[in-house]
Amino acid sequence: MPTKEEISFVTKYWWYAVRAARRYGHNPTYMLAQSVAERGYKGSTLSDTYNNFFGIISTGKTDYGKFKYWKGRSITLGSRGLSFRVYDSLQDSFYDYALLLDQDRYRSVIKNGTPEEFAQSIAYSSYIAEVNGDNREVYKRNILNAIAKISAISKPLAYGTKLLLFSAFAIGAVAALDYYKVIDLKKLT
Repeated sequence: MPTKEEISFVTKYWWYAVRAARRYGHNPTYMLAQSVAERGYKGSTLSDTYNNFFGIISTGKTDYGKFKYWKGRSITLGSRGLSFRVYDSLQDSFYDYALLLDQDRYRSVIKNGTPEEFAQSIAYSSYIAEVNGDNREVYKRNILNAIAKISAISKPLAYGTKLLLFSAFAIGAVAALDYYKVIDLKKLT
């Protein structure tokens, strides 16, 4: 059973993942699961202060063609002195992560396969650096656990969206939108 903290995380960040997933052809559940593996459900200084939800270090391109989600700013954190990307917004972090996984170096990552395929491929890709203290098997298990929890929590969100659109259309009242947000989303948090 998901905790209140896990439910709050998914309801707060689900739509950031959905927007990036739709734009770049990724699975939003997998995106959120990897952010949990990097920041946890409670958050971190990197995610909460610098909008970096995926632990992306500040190397590589700042410009992927016409898209520029990372402006080149960075912050050095932690005992290992790693430099991480700083984003202007949460959405920029999600978009940049999706673009990063589309680069040649991460082509082996299975973005839309089974949960096991995704977790295995990301945990054993160059995204993880054992020299930084990462443990590939633990990372893989953390992602699989997060996928299971996020999947359970996000199903009512997806259903609620369909119900919301139908209710708003059928009733034709903006008040229905406010009513839905107050009643149903509070049940989830």
